[in-house]
Amino acid sequence: MVTSARRFRGLLTVVAVLISAMALVPVAAPPAAQAQARPPLYVMADSVVLGADGALRRTFPDYQINMAGFPAIFTRVAAEVIRDEAWRVGDVAVVAVGHNYPYWDPERFDRAIDAVIHNLKAAGAEKVIWVTLRHATHANSPPSSWWQVDRYAWYFPTVNAHLRRALDRHPELSLADWAAISGGLGLTYDSIHLNTAGQAAMAQLIRRSVDAAVARAPAGTVVTLPARSAAMVANDARGVTVQVTLSNPRRPSYADIYACGRSPATGSRVAVPEGAPTAHQVFVRLSATGNVCLRLGEAMEAEAQILSYAPRGSPVGNAPTVLHELVGLAPGQTMTLDLPSSGPSRRGAAVVEVDAAGVAGNATYTVFPCDQRPLWGTPLRTTRSGRISQTIVRPSVDHQICVQTRSPIELSVGLVGSVANQAQLRALRPARLLKAPPAAPLRARQRVALDPFGHPAVPDDVDTLALYLRVTAAFVPGEIELTNCGQPATVIKGWRFSGVGATTVAHVEPGANGKICLRSDQPVGLEVFAVGWAKKKPVLADSGGRPVASAAS
Repeated sequence: MVTSARRFRGLLTVVAVLISAMALVPVAAPPAAQAQARPPLYVMADSVVLGADGALRRTFPDYQINMAGFPAIFTRVAAEVIRDEAWRVGDVAVVAVGHNYPYWDPERFDRAIDAVIHNLKAAGAEKVIWVTLRHATHANSPPSSWWQVDRYAWYFPTVNAHLRRALDRHPELSLADWAAISGGLGLTYDSIHLNTAGQAAMAQLIRRSVDAAVARAPAGTVVTLPARSAAMVANDARGVTVQVTLSNPRRPSYADIYACGRSPATGSRVAVPEGAPTAHQVFVRLSATGNVCLRLGEAMEAEAQILSYAPRGSPVGNAPTVLHELVGLAPGQTMTLDLPSSGPSRRGAAVVEVDAAGVAGNATYTVFPCDQRPLWGTPLRTTRSGRISQTIVRPSVDHQICVQTRSPIELSVGLVGSVANQAQLRALRPARLLKAPPAAPLRARQRVALDPFGHPAVPDDVDTLALYLRVTAAFVPGEIELTNCGQPATVIKGWRFSGVGATTVAHVEPGANGKICLRSDQPVGLEVFAVGWAKKKPVLADSGGRPVASAAS
């Protein structure tokens, strides 16, 4: 039984660093100054987003909305309007034009995009968010508007392709991807124009996109993690396991984790896809001063946590021991790998590097102990071009690790190193804590308390829990917030879900009453399972497996 006397003393994290564009966050002003004008949000739009004017103003109460444009405006004309009313433009601007596309001259459209962004920058805009066009079809449009689909919608995907290519030319540009979330019925009264539900969904999409653009750290940002100075890392540590959570990239990209003072090429590059936040565990050698560096290849938000270290005598190498050369796997197929006959990886945790390639699009695979279910492994993602990812995994009792994929994929797997102490969560047979079915979804902002300690398999003296969340119904994308149930509540995890089928694993710390609270900003069908746990006091061991210290008093 959990009582108020139970002590939750923090995550197993040794070092946590939240990386964001701090320079863009306004400093709190005195009360008199706060009462002055709100910052402007310039919105250049055609009839689609002009119709959401009221919803935008309700969704941005902290901004002064400066709406501009008119129905059927051409992009080149929008550039001229922006030039003429530059005084209305603030630090952030939203552009929602492009339906009137000059299909007879595609290069003209590229020049118009460049002119819009050039004029916004000249007027002082630092961030530009462009709304993509809906992919209108007969299936997602009322029959009365099929003539619009036949006459115009054929070029809407081409417009979006031009906008995506513009990301290469304009680092201040990001996209609010209306095309990605507007593929169903119920958002428009014809093929493109918004009904009440569509206006609300559009306003929320733009809000999320603006907030993400402001919060992102710039491309090329380098952050130093002082690993060896952390309380739980030994002075003779040679390498550390870093968990990096990356979210809201301006576009699919990567991040480099490496020893400071060395080239990023000597470390590991991890993929950052679009969609929900992605987490990678990377084993990296420390610099001479005991630091690790994280470099962002694209503007994004990032959080880095040092989970464990490799003490003196543990193998730490950049060249992995090959466990399996390139092999093709079919969906659901499992590859079993035997670890070397000796070494600390057989007694502690193996650090595995996976080189994934040969996929038609994005793919998800997992590395896990062979005596456990794949759910207990680490979900990793790759892209068409292939990506190298690392994960730390506790082997099965017969010293084996397994790899399973959900998509056709080609993989090479290598053993990079091992750690004797690590914050790997102990696997737990999935225990359902919440089931809000599609027929009875959670209401927007509804607060739900989860009681993981009500499950007999969860000890009552653990400090960190792994929760698996799965979206079963969602009308629009949204965000789920996990808190410690306190008053006021402390946010311990925020997860942006893209729609039905989205999943994540969240490592969270319960509140003093042993409970975890969640709520979504959108109606959502949701299932939550407890899948693992860890205690506060891991025993640190050297490469021989002998206990040498306790991590906490």
